Amino acid sequence: MENTMEITQHPLIEGVESVVGEPVHQAIFFQRVDAGTASHIISKGHGSGGGGLLPGMIFRLIGKKRAGGLPNMGILAVTGDKVRAFKIKSFGPSFKPKEEVAVWDRAGLTAEFEVKGKLTKTTRLTLESAAEGEKATVEVMRGYEQMAEEIVRLIEAERVA
Repeated sequence: MENTMEITQHPLIEGVESVVGEPVHQAIFFQRVDAGTASHIISKGHGSGGGGLLPGMIFRLIGKKRAGGLPNMGILAVTGDKVRAFKIKSFGPSFKPKEEVAVWDRAGLTAEFEVKGKLTKTTRLTLESAAEGEKATVEVMRGYEQMAEEIVRLIEAERVA
């Protein structure tokens, strides 16, 4: 089934706009990349070598560092001159921005995305601010790959301008 919804009419964009009070060019859900499967297997003690709580905690800490301290799940939004990250709150089928956890100037960011995996494809989005010494890599939720490309295009266009 093809998604025929216009990107600018996406309810996620409207939800973020209601919080930030300015136009949002694009917004997507993300989750932190923390080797979730390996973390789950090791922390539950499956496979050889036992497992335990400590290895699972280590994988989660590595994931948190890779994501630049961003939450497990959230929203990335591109406004006129900023990229904003929010924690999300969920009530039933809807997700809404809860708390702004990061904000970057678009002009100082570089962005790229890559598709990883052969059978189970995941899309990763990396934002880097050389001036602030920050780098965040997150996994884009399925169905938002095209929007991730749009976010990279918006950020790179601002940087070049």
